[in-house]
Amino acid sequence: MRSAALPATISLECFRAWPLPQQAALLFAEGTLLACRWETHRAVGLYQLADFFCELSYDTTTYALRETRAFTHLTDFV
Repeated sequence: MRSAALPATISLECFRAWPLPQQAALLFAEGTLLACRWETHRAVGLYQLADFFCELSYDTTTYALRETRAFTHLTDFV
């Protein structure tokens, strides 16, 4: 069930302007998880949301969200 605070669609620019907790909440509620990768002490999920993609980084030692990186083309994913 969608929270009233989360929009049905959002632009890349608006998403980037939001703080990390709101970005993560929107990714979990509305995003499509496409892939995951694990690095030394970090897990990274690749999501599609509206007409853009976003990586969400999670620190596996502190159990904390670290950052997002949003982009429009998968060529930016490399």
